[in-house]
Amino acid sequence: MADQNVAQILTAFSKIEAQLTAQNRTLSELAGKVDKLEKQNIQLVKMIQEKTHLDKSMQQLDGEGKVEVTRRLKVLEDKSKKIIDMLQAGGIGGKKRAWP
Repeated sequence: MADQNVAQILTAFSKIEAQLTAQNRTLSELAGKVDKLEKQNIQLVKMIQEKTHLDKSMQQLDGEGKVEVTRRLKVLEDKSKKIIDMLQAGGIGGKKRAWP
């Protein structure tokens, strides 16, 4: 009877050991997957930060471009006004040269 109890206990320990081994494999696989996901997460964070930085740069460039276009249009407008004023005053084209 005692031998039978010892055999049952050894069988139970073997089953427990097999289950622990299987759980350790599963935990190792899960740890590997977690590491992979953490690396992907870091890459995604970097990509989002780069995109955010690029978006801000593009907005700044767009704003600078609008300012430059507005400035150039203002210069052209001022020159056009001066030319119109000179034409109205007779400064340009007021006297026509007679060609021989």
